[in-house]
Amino acid sequence: MGLNCYKIFREANTFDNLKKINPFKKFIFKWFIKLCYPQANKVICNSHDTKNSLEKFAQLKLKNYCVIENPVLSKKISQQNTKRPKEVWLQNSSFKVILGAGRFVPQKNFKTLIRAFALAFKTDNSLRLILIGKGPEESSLKQLVIEKKISDFVKFPGFVSDIFGYLKFSRVTMAIVTGK
Repeated sequence: MGLNCYKIFREANTFDNLKKINPFKKFIFKWFIKLCYPQANKVICNSHDTKNSLEKFAQLKLKNYCVIENPVLSKKISQQNTKRPKEVWLQNSSFKVILGAGRFVPQKNFKTLIRAFALAFKTDNSLRLILIGKGPEESSLKQLVIEKKISDFVKFPGFVSDIFGYLKFSRVTMAIVTGK
């Protein structure tokens, strides 16, 4: 007995973080994968590492899979009509601006970026940090900034629909991608 439809699963995460979840939830998750994924017409993974992690976690060998990597910025994007951000730090050449963007969730690990920034700031007070995004960890990230006594040097502009303006028109020294 099965569904008479085309079944596609997409995985974009490795399974390393599952070590921290409740053992019962982990059991159910593994059971679901072992039951459903072999029946899939296609399993799409965003990297070979994700595919290998899935196979190791679920102790199965994927047959019908493909890897479709995350998109890369193209020239077309850089030519689109983007807005210049109004952030003063981005226009001032005396500041070294670090930009982080993404969902404020544990997997993105913005806490490590904030801690690293706090350490680096002790040796270079021209550093500034802009964290673009929204998510359930936002208040704890802001609290960490307060605890590290770097509130005057970190900004949270919230969700920005056109992040490319930050990269195209500004003096961003580094764009950092964090994650676990």
